[in-house]
Amino acid sequence: TAPTTAPTTAPTTAPVADPTEPPTASPTNPPTLAPVDPTEFPTLEPTSSPTLPPTDAPTTYKYNTAPPTPWNGILYHPSSPPIRWTHDLEGDSPEEGNAVSVSPDDLFVYVTAVDGTLTILDAEDGTVKGSHVPKAAGRGDAAVSSESGVSFGSKPGVGPFAVYGVTERPADGGTGTTCRVVAVSHPLGEELFTSASMDGAIIGTPMVGSDGTYIYLVRNDDDAAGHFTLLRISDNADGVEEVFSESSGRYVGNATAYAPLNLALNPTFGNYKEGTKNNNDVAAWSHLYKGGDDVGGYTRVFQIPADYVPGTTELRTTTIDIVAWSTWSKPTLSADGLDMYYAITQAEMRAWRGGTRWGRKPWKGQLDKNPATGQGRNPTNASAVLSSDGLHLFVPSAADSFHAVNAVNGSIVWTEGTSSPVVIEARVSRDDARVYYIEKSKGKVTARDTKTGNFIWQSDCTRYTDKFVNPFCVYSVTAEFSLSSTGYYLYYADTKGTVVALELGTAIPPTFGPTASPTLAPTFSPTVRPTTGTPTVAPTSAPTPQAPFTSPPTSAPTSVPTAVPTVGPTSGPTQMPIVGTREPTSSPTSVPTVTPTVPPTSAPTPSPTAEPTRKPVEFTREGDTAGAVGSSFSLLAMCLATAAAGYLLVL
Repeated sequence: TAPTTAPTTAPTTAPVADPTEPPTASPTNPPTLAPVDPTEFPTLEPTSSPTLPPTDAPTTYKYNTAPPTPWNGILYHPSSPPIRWTHDLEGDSPEEGNAVSVSPDDLFVYVTAVDGTLTILDAEDGTVKGSHVPKAAGRGDAAVSSESGVSFGSKPGVGPFAVYGVTERPADGGTGTTCRVVAVSHPLGEELFTSASMDGAIIGTPMVGSDGTYIYLVRNDDDAAGHFTLLRISDNADGVEEVFSESSGRYVGNATAYAPLNLALNPTFGNYKEGTKNNNDVAAWSHLYKGGDDVGGYTRVFQIPADYVPGTTELRTTTIDIVAWSTWSKPTLSADGLDMYYAITQAEMRAWRGGTRWGRKPWKGQLDKNPATGQGRNPTNASAVLSSDGLHLFVPSAADSFHAVNAVNGSIVWTEGTSSPVVIEARVSRDDARVYYIEKSKGKVTARDTKTGNFIWQSDCTRYTDKFVNPFCVYSVTAEFSLSSTGYYLYYADTKGTVVALELGTAIPPTFGPTASPTLAPTFSPTVRPTTGTPTVAPTSAPTPQAPFTSPPTSAPTSVPTAVPTVGPTSGPTQMPIVGTREPTSSPTSVPTVTPTVPPTSAPTPSPTAEPTRKPVEFTREGDTAGAVGSSFSLLAMCLATAAAGYLLVL
């Protein structure tokens, strides 16, 4: 018979099929949504992918510009930094004038050695990636050497490259010293070009200009005359030509030797007299101190005119000032080209800050003198390094000490003693929090707080040398060192030829955002899959028992049935399994295990709004037929019991 009443409770589970369609008598196909393997991950990706933190290596960019990669700071190691790797060079070692320079992409480390060899190491593990060994261009018995570091550049159509200087001296020690500039590809070290030989020896490192077209250098010949030279790289970087060269004796009566130069790239004004409103690169240098009482000299600059026409416009250097001092090192220039600082004889500092031109009366600061040089005429041992905010200088003295200097007025902020001289330029962390310097003896690397001078840690060659071979760690450090652009790594080399990479710290994890590495599962689960853990009820092979309908519907069916079966097709589970840690204990069968009972005998009186193709049916379990027969006997027994009770009452 047709059901007499609607179900008394709401369905516990929505039907699998669309509720707007009447249910069919039996499933026509196996269920489309089956229990999934809980070990599988959702196929859809999260709508917002996690953003990875900055990496140690910035993206490709012009080598003479600042890295564009965002920098979120550095999480410093609290004590002595771990040694990332060491590498022993073949051949000669880096010495005074040479340098260990990390490429601007932070991926490679370039090391120049006293014999002119250039070695390129992988910054990750210290393995050799390339090298260049210059050959003598003059007499066959000439000795090739280098007192130069590396300068990086990039040129459209050519790509990144590096340049350094080599010198050839007669084996007999006579006159005839010559020098050349060598350019190699990055990072393999394949030679791109070598300049023609020039008289004298290159002093310091040849510097590549901001657009990768010009190379600026100074050299001193056998007669101790200084020369400034400008070279122009060809468009395809297969050669270089001399554009301009000028001797130190052209405007000053006596020809004197030059100290190394420095280059301000694209300065704000070209801040020296007659140099305003010109943002071409500015080269600056001074007179070289050669010992004795002769300490006088001058400061010079060179800048390509703003209206420069090759072959037409006259080029010349400019004397900033005649001074009563000289130096051993290059000047320190601010990033905007407005400020210039010199570490000079008598262990003093000179500075020109701001204004409309260099040449205004500078401030001077007094550092510790070298007591072993009579009147203490020696200059400080190396150039000063400027903090990124432009407020402090950090410079070694002419004695065994290290200073922090107020860059605005030249006053000493703090002074700390050293166990041996510091003869190379210090480095400041990108966040201006720490200053690093290396003492000559034992290659002792020291980190101090920039504001207070407080000691943080020290590291020397006892950490990486064989104590049986080198028990006293006698190898010193005289070559310049470098920091990665992120500030995470420091690279240096000792006079034994061992290159060392120290890990200073790591990136600070973001406060809000993903962790250092993305998780395996998405942060937000897709809506097509369950989001909870272990299923509350494991699916079975048979659907959950359900009572049969006992009465027909009270109203005509609409497009949405007023009462729906509480159980979906028996070929699928009654509840969609939830992804968890274990699989379901059994799989649903492909077809229902039971057949529907007799459908309703008559259709509802009102006409339905949409004629269903099939009538609602009941579903029973095996054994329900027997239950129905048992129910008939139960009713008969109840009637007999009632009659018996009435009979007893009458009695």
